[in-house]
Amino acid sequence: MSDHPTGEFLDSYRRNDLRGPELLRIDDHIAECAVCRSRIANSSPSAAAAWDASFSADHLTYDELEAFVDGTLDRDPRAGVAAHTAICRECADALDDLRLLRGRKRFGIPGAMAAAAIVVIVSGILLWRPRQNDSPTVVTNTVTNTVTNTIVRPAPPGQPSPVIRDAGAAFPLEADGSVRGLSAVDAETLRQLRAGIVSSAAIFADVERGRDVLRSDDLPADDLRVETPRGVVVDDRPEFRWSDPQPGATYRVSVVDGSYRVVARSDELTSQTWRPATPLARDKTYEWQVRRRMGDSITSAPAPPAPSARFRIVSKSGADEIRKAQLANSHLLLALACTRAGMLHEAKAAVDQLRALNPEWPVARELQSTLSLTIRSRRA
Repeated sequence: MSDHPTGEFLDSYRRNDLRGPELLRIDDHIAECAVCRSRIANSSPSAAAAWDASFSADHLTYDELEAFVDGTLDRDPRAGVAAHTAICRECADALDDLRLLRGRKRFGIPGAMAAAAIVVIVSGILLWRPRQNDSPTVVTNTVTNTVTNTIVRPAPPGQPSPVIRDAGAAFPLEADGSVRGLSAVDAETLRQLRAGIVSSAAIFADVERGRDVLRSDDLPADDLRVETPRGVVVDDRPEFRWSDPQPGATYRVSVVDGSYRVVARSDELTSQTWRPATPLARDKTYEWQVRRRMGDSITSAPAPPAPSARFRIVSKSGADEIRKAQLANSHLLLALACTRAGMLHEAKAAVDQLRALNPEWPVARELQSTLSLTIRSRRA
């Protein structure tokens, strides 16, 4: 940054609103530029006090936090870090962020995201201000492909938390209980769920109930049972699984599409699992049946009058959204993505976990109620 930054840019720097490359560039400039340091210090008495305090605040260093998380500190320094974070919210938050980052790296978070998270943590340590009763809290939101921070004012004593706590993120809350920081699609899905609307309810009901369409001359087999896939699935090469207590049988799996055209068929199998060699088309519903041969006897399951085994494969965009939510370790985003895909059981499970983390959040109860009622009514 060869030219001096604008006053607006310096104001953003003072407020700790800058992140990533912008923050690092202005840091380098101010370290070498007495003019800009003077502009910051002389802008107002409160700004000058905050500037001085940012360098005099007695906080833990990044190296100390990193050594604590990595377990390389000796006993006495480790006890000192533990004692400090017990009374210092800023250091405790930074320690939590670093622990989260370490956990994500173990589970294969891409390097770009990990690097961005390190920038956020280190930048926060460099620009800490002394804690005040009315100072903002920095909430790290790691649910997208970039890492961003949102300034959230702490709630008054006795009032609910101003953020949604998630497994791998935190979402700021509005006064009405709605969530900030969501994409337009996620925000609309959340709005619909709060209003009792599940746009994918018809998909869920269709694959849950099944239809008696698979006809054959084979006898039904009471002891042969199809297991998975059922319902809506993400994998376009799902594993077909069935159970059979009879030894010595061979099996053949057939998969048909909505026009009852065979789209996949296995060879003769001795195992009770099979995965198709090529992907099935996404955003389509299928039915499948397994046929068992034992000597001259041929039976199948499911067979009339039992309902057919139906499943639907999520669209590519839907699968990408679900995997992105899983990568972000976000129960909220996973619940919304699964809801759009028609995976209501999975959405309900994610909401249950979200409510366990946020028992005081009334919207979580609304989501649970909407999904539970839809699951019960559509299966009836």
